[in-house]
Amino acid sequence: MGQLCYLAMKSFYKPLKMKKIITLFLLAMPLIYVQAQEKDLSQMQRVMKTHDKLTGKTARLIGQLETRAQNAPSTATYNTAIADLKSANKTMADWMEGFSKRFDADEMHQEKALTQQKQDWLNEEEAKLLAMKEQIDSSIKRANDLLVD
Repeated sequence: MGQLCYLAMKSFYKPLKMKKIITLFLLAMPLIYVQAQEKDLSQMQRVMKTHDKLTGKTARLIGQLETRAQNAPSTATYNTAIADLKSANKTMADWMEGFSKRFDADEMHQEKALTQQKQDWLNEEEAKLLAMKEQIDSSIKRANDLLVD
């Protein structure tokens, strides 16, 4: 009787284990695909994609915070978070203005070859952008924390 229960459990457990493996595999595939695509992007494409992601996030959050602040008994924390996000947007806009003075539209969007000087500039600009990303991510986290409450 005990062996029969063991065999029944074993036959039940195997398909269950296989289903979990297949499910995990299917869930991981999009992440692997996205990471593979990220590796295939040029440095310029990575910089532009990072810029676009950050700008979109802050603009949407500012609107959500402003709406929430209108109904809040105290607006101080919302106003601080909004000011942080607006400051991050201004920093990003200033960066993009300087960036667009160094690179033309074909270099930014059409993958036109860069001179060595422009490649050096791109390296500098990417470093600036990654530093800004930390500041912006921090502002975004504070805003999201307020919106969750």
